[in-house]
Amino acid sequence: MSPVEPDLELGDDRLALDRQVCFALSVASRSVIALYRPLLEPLNLTHPQYW
Repeated sequence: MSPVEPDLELGDDRLALDRQVCFALSVASRSVIALYRPLLEPLNLTHPQYW
């Protein structure tokens, strides 16, 4: 087995969504924006406008 090929016998799927850093960052970003939303609504601001 080559080092680039995932070891499927051990269930090592390197392209699985839950193993991707970009997915984790996207979830974290959405969580932070969701926390800000109720604080910014009274000001009639969106998160990008706040930035």
